[in-house]
Amino acid sequence: MFQNSVRLPQNPAFVLSTQFNVLVSTYQLEEACSRVGSIYILSHDLDIIRCIVAPAGVFRFELLDSDVVIAAVTDGSLFITTFNG
Repeated sequence: MFQNSVRLPQNPAFVLSTQFNVLVSTYQLEEACSRVGSIYILSHDLDIIRCIVAPAGVFRFELLDSDVVIAAVTDGSLFITTFNG
């Protein structure tokens, strides 16, 4: 049985596995009013490929296209980014 794990610098909130990658949204409460977050792109072996910093914590996201993500972030806004470019 294969097992692997990765510890991210922020708390994971949501995970989506695609054919090529694993996408993980994160959030972290830094101060009373400061929330930070990212979208991590991982390999299926959970190696970090890329980190995309978001304007606030990222709780949920959807793929709009094979490399375009839209995310709902904790400051009440929507955040769109690409991750293959």
